[in-house]
Amino acid sequence: MTRKLASSFRQVTYPANTVLLRTGERHSCVWVVQRGTVEVLWEGPEGNTPDSISLSRPGSRASDRCISALPPPAYLVPRQ
Repeated sequence: MTRKLASSFRQVTYPANTVLLRTGERHSCVWVVQRGTVEVLWEGPEGNTPDSISLSRPGSRASDRCISALPPPAYLVPRQ
């Protein structure tokens, strides 16, 4: 079962600091972190310097649920 599931994944590499997802956007995918990190950032109501809310490391996953509870603007961004 695990191999069958793994074979359905598509490997994609994103450059660091590319916004994968913004608050309110819906995606029918889950990102599995293979290398580097993916960070959830929130700017706050006045567009301040983004604060890191959470960090996903290799072996973890990220999806639109990571930011769905945050008020805009929040972002899902790969770092390394």
